[in-house]
Amino acid sequence: AMGLMVFAALMAIGRLLTPRIVRRIGLRKFFVLTGLACLVSSPMTAWHDHPFFVVMWLCMLGFAVSGIFPSANAHAGDRFPKASSTMFAMLNGTSLVGALAGPVVFGLPADFAGLRWAMALMAIAPILWMSGLAQAVRDQPSEGQ
Repeated sequence: AMGLMVFAALMAIGRLLTPRIVRRIGLRKFFVLTGLACLVSSPMTAWHDHPFFVVMWLCMLGFAVSGIFPSANAHAGDRFPKASSTMFAMLNGTSLVGALAGPVVFGLPADFAGLRWAMALMAIAPILWMSGLAQAVRDQPSEGQ
């Protein structure tokens, strides 16, 4: 329970600090740093046996991931100002599908192979995030957009 409380507190702090961090280092660096934090913390959570270290790495994951979605929404709004509410409906709909499918995608491997393997499989999402980052986020909008 204490671990979940710290996890939730760090996610809230991360969400509140995101605008300040993005202003200071820029959106691209923010995505790179949060993606790297997710990429490192996911497998480390699966690797450790001691509950303290598992909670510590999960807290790092929660802090890092807390600002990604609102920053992606803000970036999309800046890059495509004429897309209007349709774009945000699609982005939010996609995130809701992920929120609904996530527990199933995580829970089934945990039931069949154990929690450690399920945590290791969670590292796939940050790896995909980091591989697509260079193509998806640019510092300056290109002409015509």
